[in-house]
Amino acid sequence: MNLDIILDILERNANLVIMWVEGRRIDPQYDTTYFMEQVNLSPVINELSQIELGMMAYGGSLYRELAERLDEKNGVKIDREVISILNRFEEYSFAMFPDTRYKRYVDDDLTNEDCAKYLIKDVTEEDRVNAKNAMLQQWREDCDNRYTNFIKHIGSILDEDIMIKATTMLHGRVIQFAIMLDCVLLENHHDLLKMQEQYGLKILKDHSKILLAEYTGMKGYAKKLLNGIGNVEVNDETTCESHRGRPKGKGTKPFKQNILGDNHEKDRILKILHSLIDGKKGKDVAMVIFAACTANIILKPTFTQVKNEFGNIGNVSGYNKYMRDTHVFTEKELEAVCSQF
Repeated sequence: MNLDIILDILERNANLVIMWVEGRRIDPQYDTTYFMEQVNLSPVINELSQIELGMMAYGGSLYRELAERLDEKNGVKIDREVISILNRFEEYSFAMFPDTRYKRYVDDDLTNEDCAKYLIKDVTEEDRVNAKNAMLQQWREDCDNRYTNFIKHIGSILDEDIMIKATTMLHGRVIQFAIMLDCVLLENHHDLLKMQEQYGLKILKDHSKILLAEYTGMKGYAKKLLNGIGNVEVNDETTCESHRGRPKGKGTKPFKQNILGDNHEKDRILKILHSLIDGKKGKDVAMVIFAACTANIILKPTFTQVKNEFGNIGNVSGYNKYMRDTHVFTEKELEAVCSQF
């Protein structure tokens, strides 16, 4: 079983498990539990069982395959390879690390339509600010509730509750994969935590000397790996719960920071993007940005970031509409854009 097959199984079943877990949340309005119809997790259990934790052991075949894949890349391509992997775990990241889901909400510009139910007929700027805050508060609570509900289903793989068994199996395998990825990157002097922060997705809470020592079987080597990436925060605990702190408010960062790679690569990509976007609006701009995101060339920017970089690109509602309804772009159109990079 190779790396791509493992990733396919983890991605597919993470999406299913989380969908089913969230389908039987407590309804606070009526204080009752509701279930999705015809929940059958047996196929999920069977698929996850194919991934034995020993497959991802230090120095094993999967470890060597992952190491070779990353070792063949330069700095820019390693970034793209890692974000491609992290994208496989988007739903898991949103469930286990609520701040990643919330930050994704916050990074998307809110329109008056988004906040419509919080607005009255005649509104002032203060009303709009209050409406946005109300919407963000609702999202914050939703993210926290989803996290709480997810970790409630992490227990024992021997549990008779098939939902808990499936969630626990998934969680254990993702953690083992995260430790393997962390170790491979550390051996190449790359910091997975910094990459996760940059990309907005997480599968690893922090660097743990205990977990790395257990994984590699060499306590001294774990310390050496962490020293190899400079000044890092190290946790000697083995807990797997996510950080719950709320993201600190920041100003809009420059669009260029969303481009993957070193400064030379960022300049090269930005020049191409300007040639494709300058003078265009709405759908044409959204198509270029969406294609670049899909190709793992840039991280998804906000409307404000795009507008600040490329000038008048039309109104926010039109841009966001096309960024959501991406089915309007044909595969041929997207390939034509990607070929420019």
